[in-house]
Amino acid sequence: MIDESKEKSRFPSKRDGLLILLLLLLSVDLGLRLLTPEAALGKETRTKEQRRERRRDATVKAVMKAGQAVANISTERVVKTRPHRRMDVFDDFFEGFLPGRGRLQERKTRSLGSGIIIDGSGYILTNAHVVAQASRIVVTLKNNESLNARLVNLSEDHDLALLKVESKKTLPTIALGRSKDLMIGETVIALGNPFGLENTVTRGVVSARDRRIVRSGKALPGTFLQTDAAINPGNSGGPLINIDAELVGINTAVHATGQGIGFAIPVDRIREILNDLSKVETITDYWLGLDFEEASGAARVKRVVAGSPGDRANLARGDILRTLDGVKVRSIFDVNKIILKKLGKKAMILELERSGKLYRASLLPTLKPSVALVQKRLGLSVKSLMSGRPGAAKGVLVKSVSKGGPGAKIGVATGDIIVKVGRIVVDRRRGRAREIYRIESVDTLAGFLEQQSAGSEVIIYVMRGSKQLVGEVKLR
Repeated sequence: MIDESKEKSRFPSKRDGLLILLLLLLSVDLGLRLLTPEAALGKETRTKEQRRERRRDATVKAVMKAGQAVANISTERVVKTRPHRRMDVFDDFFEGFLPGRGRLQERKTRSLGSGIIIDGSGYILTNAHVVAQASRIVVTLKNNESLNARLVNLSEDHDLALLKVESKKTLPTIALGRSKDLMIGETVIALGNPFGLENTVTRGVVSARDRRIVRSGKALPGTFLQTDAAINPGNSGGPLINIDAELVGINTAVHATGQGIGFAIPVDRIREILNDLSKVETITDYWLGLDFEEASGAARVKRVVAGSPGDRANLARGDILRTLDGVKVRSIFDVNKIILKKLGKKAMILELERSGKLYRASLLPTLKPSVALVQKRLGLSVKSLMSGRPGAAKGVLVKSVSKGGPGAKIGVATGDIIVKVGRIVVDRRRGRAREIYRIESVDTLAGFLEQQSAGSEVIIYVMRGSKQLVGEVKLR
């Protein structure tokens, strides 16, 4: 027999059931109160990030990637001008007698432009007109770090300049693309600092790849990319990139009267000019006697000058340079920048490929033959002045003077600039006369001296500050 009263007691009463249900509801409500805000917040955050990521199109990605390598360039230039004054008939007479009347006055002018970091060690490309004749160049990076820049070299004809800054860290760079495969209508982006407005981005398309520009009736060298991406003052020297964040051009000019017509130097031409701007022979007193050409991920020897350091190292045309002092070489610019860094230290070790086999060579750059010739004939250590240096005419800078040499005997001093040379010629009608030649580089000075015999008298014109001095020297 079963005791029904005891059996029923195993089940909760109606009151107990209601109590249990209430407790369950309270626990669920409490759990929702504790968990729902965080879960909802996480979901909302994820939704915002997803929406943001959907808006991150190719243009945004390209700007984020390449924008870190864009630099702001500010320059100072000392300009000499005459003060404004009323002109009268006595001006010319009093010019030399009254102090300050009509005298040249100096003032500083400032300008802004853009540049692009092409190498992590601090090499920057910009337009020549941005930095030409600047007495000071300051580069401001994206992290607001300001660095003084040195002008390595420039080409006024091609409107390109190479700068160098020194930084303790590796700088962000931009990848160099190709301009020959650009398509008409392809999207391009201009980055820079127009009117001092930093981090300005404009977008457009390629209108032409090989546009000729005529200025003042004269065609500018090379061809240009034409784009409708807005380019304004201050954009000069900044990059024109594709949507892969590759450099395809450097912004350089706008149409004087048109709107939406801008021009950029194509990157394929920039590569060639960069190789010349960074070449050891063009910016130092040393030479290699080697010419290179681009190879696939390397540099190939194009020419070897007989009797040169390259010839003495047994290099030959067609050799492919793989590494230089242990550093992998990917371009001619790589070769130039490594050599510039190693100059005057010791011989460099080259790893080359010839007929499929690797071999090593030792290369020691030496002074140019022209520099050595001037040293021998005049007893002067000299260096060519680079076009574009502030306030200086073209000429040859005297670095040092050998004691007792021909130059020392007539008082040539360190820091003098040789601007002209001449020789005495005898003419039956004019008698003794001077033939004067302008000197623009060490090569032109050496070329003149090479044609003169030992013991002949040569006239040398030097600038010492603002004064021109003249002397006659007897050649060795």
